[in-house]
Amino acid sequence: MAGDQILRISDSNGVRHLLLNRPAVRNALNHDLMDALRCALSEADSDADVRVIVLRGEGKGFCAGADLKATAALADETSVRGHARQMRQVLELPPTLNKPVIAQVHGFALGAGFALALACDAAVCGDGVALGYPEAKHGIVPALVLPSLLRLAGTKVTFDMMATGRLIDGARAQQLGLVRCVPDAELEQVVAAYAADLAGRSEVFMRLLKQLIRDAHIDPKTAMAAAEQTNVEARLKRLSE
Repeated sequence: MAGDQILRISDSNGVRHLLLNRPAVRNALNHDLMDALRCALSEADSDADVRVIVLRGEGKGFCAGADLKATAALADETSVRGHARQMRQVLELPPTLNKPVIAQVHGFALGAGFALALACDAAVCGDGVALGYPEAKHGIVPALVLPSLLRLAGTKVTFDMMATGRLIDGARAQQLGLVRCVPDAELEQVVAAYAADLAGRSEVFMRLLKQLIRDAHIDPKTAMAAAEQTNVEARLKRLSE
């Protein structure tokens, strides 16, 4: 597809590649990109020819998180709530699909970008990545990105990463069970092989496996609903200061 599109879509042997394509702003998630991503994920899930979805980023890294210029322009409660709801929908979507979603992470995945990678069924990263939640350094409450990390890493790791904004590398993220870390030079090859392997699995098996994993979680929607409300309250408070 055209190189100037914010989300580029391509297919190869049953694998749908979704490429975040805002490299000038480090693939930051604004309204248009989130909407395009949500639509593309849903369309891939309903396409009988697609067996696996791979999410990647153009340029120097995967995704730097929410577009700070876009969030700074949220000037009233309606726009704040709309942004929070859209971000929540994007982060909740990958686990609900019937098909596996793999995040191929290079360079960096920060804030909502890291949360997006963790929302996928699997995340494979290069060993040179920087991962984490720098929201604390900007005085932003990391509400919508917290539930996924908490489920995967537990309270101590979540508190430390969220409270300090400290970034971790791929090796540490793998130790925490968040990602699979491979040498940077092998990232594309490893993900391609992994996607091909999953694409060869029974569709019924994959659908039931994802359903079992969803059912095993303790009410994640309630957690995300609370996170959405916290996100709104924190932004409204900043607007009033």
